Amino acid sequence: MSEHAVVVDATNTTRKRRAPWLGISRDLDVPLETFVLQTPAAECHERNQASEDSVPPEVINCMNEQWEPVTEEGATARVIEAEG
Repeated sequence: MSEHAVVVDATNTTRKRRAPWLGISRDLDVPLETFVLQTPAAECHERNQASEDSVPPEVINCMNEQWEPVTEEGATARVIEAEG
């Protein structure tokens, strides 16, 4: 049997936004692994300003404020610390 992985590249800052992916993983009986990138908001703003595809600063602030840690049963969170 071959193993397959699906990568969903999305912010998914809230439990509500992660719920569909958790449901799919349960339905398929496959593990759900999340990657939490712990980058300080100030660094996100700096990177955003340097980007050609920047977003309004309010977008970063909103995402930072609405963040809910990954604590759902059935989801494994892999925390990646910012390197600067």
